[in-house]
Amino acid sequence: FLPALLTLGGGLFLEDVVSGYWSAPVGALTAIGFAALLNGQYLSVDARWPVYTTARLVVSICAYVAAFALYSVVYEFDVGLLGAAFSVGLASLVLSLEILREATPVGSTLQTRTAVVYPCAIGLFLAQLTWALHFLPLEGFLAAAFLLLAFYAATGVAQNYLLRQLDLATAGEFALVAAVGLSIVVIAHAVG
Repeated sequence: FLPALLTLGGGLFLEDVVSGYWSAPVGALTAIGFAALLNGQYLSVDARWPVYTTARLVVSICAYVAAFALYSVVYEFDVGLLGAAFSVGLASLVLSLEILREATPVGSTLQTRTAVVYPCAIGLFLAQLTWALHFLPLEGFLAAAFLLLAFYAATGVAQNYLLRQLDLATAGEFALVAAVGLSIVVIAHAVG
């Protein structure tokens, strides 16, 4: 799903943001990024490969870029409240499947539960957050950044929990990133 969502979200995002002479270099960079994603997905199939960690990092970064692009498109194209909540929830569910794939090795007892419950919970959380954002004065890229922060925190905490690496320090790091990001969104809204 990730290449399709990145293509859809990235294409609509770039159509809205990039114009003129910038279209050619941005298009070339996008093609390079897409090739890196496809290579990363191929190399992240087997955890025994020496480049597995780097490949997973590339795939995760592309998932977060796709999330931001899709969230931005929902706000920039003035999708209605119900459609926005559904779109954000569905995109978050599908993208969290890719991010949490690392935490559920094939054949493990957690695989079925994780593959269904955690991504559904993350998708539902982001859909509800989108609904709540409708009643706040955030719009456009700031709303997308806010949703991306929530998506990052939700997937990060879930992934660390499933890998049994979630402790107070790790949770504190995610809380700090969320607080700093939220501060930036609030300051940007106040200035803009």
